[in-house]
Amino acid sequence: LFQDSEINIGSIAENFSAVIQGVIKQEIRDKRDATRNEGKELFMVTRAIEQFIPEYKNLSIKRTPRVHMSIEKNGKTFNLDQLSDGEKNLIALVGDIARRLAIGNPRKSKPLEGEGIILIDEIDLHLHPSWQRLVIPKLLEVFPKCQFFITTHSPQVISHVDPENIFLLKQTDGCLDYSKATESYGKNTDRILEDLLGVDARPSKEKERIHGLFLSIQKGDLDIAKKEVAKLRKSIGEDPELIKADTLIKRREILGR
Repeated sequence: LFQDSEINIGSIAENFSAVIQGVIKQEIRDKRDATRNEGKELFMVTRAIEQFIPEYKNLSIKRTPRVHMSIEKNGKTFNLDQLSDGEKNLIALVGDIARRLAIGNPRKSKPLEGEGIILIDEIDLHLHPSWQRLVIPKLLEVFPKCQFFITTHSPQVISHVDPENIFLLKQTDGCLDYSKATESYGKNTDRILEDLLGVDARPSKEKERIHGLFLSIQKGDLDIAKKEVAKLRKSIGEDPELIKADTLIKRREILGR
């Protein structure tokens, strides 16, 4: 009995030693992979930013004169703190998504093609209108297998999204309702403001004056209409609606109707 017990104890000790050795080796591998992945994360963040905004390159960590991050913009090196809020927000957004995909897909050769669900509130915040137009197409290009849930009040953003992907949210009597857009992609900002967001594209006073102008033309009060066109040009400058009014006035003067 003693000999059997001794054999069993020795066997257990050997197995235990093997387990401990396995744990140590795995810990060493994990630390080595973690160190390697830190470099991979920065590489993927830089790559994502360069794909998203081609004029930005070589995101790097500088340790002198103090620790900071720098990036090249159109061939010149900038501290990230020197960039505008919109630039910093965009770089932070793209970099954060890329970093999380790199962490979540450590063995994937193309971690930016990893899957994920991403929620972004008010994506247009601080962004220049030209970037607002590009932000969603670029996100889908750089992170092709991610699903995005995004909120915005920007007609520039909406004009680059297909209507089947848009939900219009409205709070009524404490309840949140939604409707679907029928048109959005490629529409001009005035139409999106008025048709989808329910906001006048012009100040209400000027909108009423332009409406009154066309009523005067319709009634044949051409002298009144000409004076109103001149006044409107002084206040709002040249405008497609005023050009249209000029054309209608000339037509009525020539045709008498």
